[in-house]
Amino acid sequence: MSFFQKIKESAMNAADKAQQTVEITRIHTRISSKEKEIADHYKEMGKCVFDAYVAGDPSAAEANIAEYAGKVLEIQKEIAALKHKIMEIKNEKPCECGTTAPFEALFCPSCGRKFETVAKEPQALALAEGPATRHCTVCGGELETGDKFCVHCGAPQSAAKEGIDE
Repeated sequence: MSFFQKIKESAMNAADKAQQTVEITRIHTRISSKEKEIADHYKEMGKCVFDAYVAGDPSAAEANIAEYAGKVLEIQKEIAALKHKIMEIKNEKPCECGTTAPFEALFCPSCGRKFETVAKEPQALALAEGPATRHCTVCGGELETGDKFCVHCGAPQSAAKEGIDE
């Protein structure tokens, strides 16, 4: 591959990353807007409860509260869908432990849980390009900094220094 071809590919990758960043920022803005809507609905619920309390009939607020609660639940679903869209853009998937993992990962790098969906088999490991690259002590798969479990085989990675190529 020629020098100019490498530069061209690097520029294209940078442009793709920039586009992803713009899209993710746009989605985060929508999420913030939705969260503000939820806060406004909470305020309205509180006002309904207070007005009913002042009127001496707290049960009078139930219908309004149910209406606002329904709106909040719908907005929460929209926010969840937007967060899912961000994970798709980043090529990630969620784990039950609350962290995210690369879409290709078979196991969570934080808790070691095996993912239900089977991803592609890990490709043959290329030689490391730097002294800080970590590899699994069992299968040799490449690890990210801070991974407690291998994303390829699920093996626990006991010490931070284990698996560092020198």
